[in-house]
Amino acid sequence: MNRSLLPALAAGLLAFSACNSADKSATASQPATTPPAENAAPPMASTTAAAPMAPVTDSEFITKVDEGGHNEMGLSKVVLMKNPSPTAKAYADKMIADHTKAGAELAPIAKAHGVKLMGMMDAEHQTIREAMLKMSGPDLEKKYMDQMVADHDKTVALFQSEITNGKEADVKGFATKTLPTIQQHDSMAKADDKMKM
Repeated sequence: MNRSLLPALAAGLLAFSACNSADKSATASQPATTPPAENAAPPMASTTAAAPMAPVTDSEFITKVDEGGHNEMGLSKVVLMKNPSPTAKAYADKMIADHTKAGAELAPIAKAHGVKLMGMMDAEHQTIREAMLKMSGPDLEKKYMDQMVADHDKTVALFQSEITNGKEADVKGFATKTLPTIQQHDSMAKADDKMKM
């Protein structure tokens, strides 16, 4: 793995909080008909825009976001148990921190809409987790980053669908506020995956 990327990754992580508020404003002000590729905050995300997703209800969105956050945190915890490279460790730590924060913001919205959050990984990701537990080194990190790319592409499409089609203002507001972070996760995963850890 190319260690020269570490300073750039650290700078990107530090710059995120400053950029995030601008991304929120840009995302919130765009019309609902903007194609997904134009909504992508970093240039990397726009090169392979997420495929459009069929609309889901606000309740289904809440459930999928909760499940997706636990999927990503669960796989990130496996990586952290395996003495990862600094880049993989930084990414996994960020996934856990950001999804913990998003989960805390989602919980009262779910309660207000009578949605019970399961707080666990789905069956597919539990199987992936079990496979990852048997892996180590570059193979584990490559599997992890490939999965993060696949998951975040789907999550970006889910959030964009909610912003366009959602009915409840607080749920749409959560999606609008959180989308730039998800797009950043997606771009970071794609950049790290290309390095062939």
